[in-house]
Amino acid sequence: MTKIVEVEISKLVDKFDIRNTINQDHVEFLAGLIAGGTDLGPIKITKDYIIVDGRHRIEAFKFWETKTIKAIIVENDTPMGILTEALSSNMGGALPPTKADLRRVMTILINKNYSKKRIYEEFKEILPLSLIKTSYQYALLRINNKKVIEVIQLINDSGLTKEKAAGMVGIPVEWVTKKLNTGKNNGEYIQAMKAELNGYFNHFNKKLGKAYSRVLQGYDDALATKNDTQRVIRHLGLLITNQNRMYVNWQRRWNYKK
Repeated sequence: MTKIVEVEISKLVDKFDIRNTINQDHVEFLAGLIAGGTDLGPIKITKDYIIVDGRHRIEAFKFWETKTIKAIIVENDTPMGILTEALSSNMGGALPPTKADLRRVMTILINKNYSKKRIYEEFKEILPLSLIKTSYQYALLRINNKKVIEVIQLINDSGLTKEKAAGMVGIPVEWVTKKLNTGKNNGEYIQAMKAELNGYFNHFNKKLGKAYSRVLQGYDDALATKNDTQRVIRHLGLLITNQNRMYVNWQRRWNYKK
């Protein structure tokens, strides 16, 4: 019989996340289920508290500032074992892995020096071979592209030749030449992304400001009591706290990738 233990959420370590992003809508849905008394089932972790499966459930419990969560200990705590278990657990779930998630898994394993043969063998019982192949090839291409960018950064920062920088990173100089010849302006991409994000936040802040003004106006117009208004403001604080927690999660994912 599988043993279920109670663990402190603060001790959990998110080290091998198969998810490319956390789905905030799903977190809020699960938080609503928790509020209604639904048992979401235990998450899966290693003996060292590394999360294997259940990240959305964890975030949902954090939403209500719950301190502990039920968990099952997974015995195979190697990177391959953790990621295989995570994929298996999510394949038939409410939120199956996306193509981006599969590519992320492949990227982690390639960077951990697992061979193509080992990866194919491990996942062939979980995924169609065609999907394994395309995910692997995409991940490998992305890794190589990052190495090309690393070489270009070395050239710009240190004044090295293409040949010297490519040799230091361990890629063919032809890859670097091809990238440089495309004339692609990465600066334009960054500026466009920053402008897009500014637009999102300006729109959000304006909407939030109007909503908060309505809360205060409702109190002034005697549509809500002092206690009711205070509860709404506390709820707003809870939402902002969770928004900040989501940013911390994003920052942690970036730290994994660096």
